[in-house]
Amino acid sequence: MVTKINEIEHQVMEPRVTGDSVSYIEKTIKGFAWMCEGCNLVWAKRWYAETCSDRNHKPEFEQHYGGYIENGARKGGTSYTRISLGRMSKST
Repeated sequence: MVTKINEIEHQVMEPRVTGDSVSYIEKTIKGFAWMCEGCNLVWAKRWYAETCSDRNHKPEFEQHYGGYIENGARKGGTSYTRISLGRMSKST
C-alpha cells in the first residue's frame, strides 16, 4: 500500500525516437510524492513506492534505460540511481 504525500518537482526520463533508435533525456515535472506504508520511505513516483517491498525497502535502486542483457550482463543503455526522498517518521 502507498500514500500520496504532497506535490513536488522531480525528474523523469522522456524517450526520444530517432529512426530505429531510442534515447532518453531528463525532464523536470511536477507530481506527487508517494510513501511506502511498509517502511515509510518517500518516493518521487508512485510505482517506486508500490515496488519498494520488491526491493527489500532499500532507499535506492538502479533504473535502466535502453540496452540489453547478454549472458547475464547488461550491455549499452544508461542506468540511473533512484534515491528515496527520505523517510516519514512513524506516528505514535
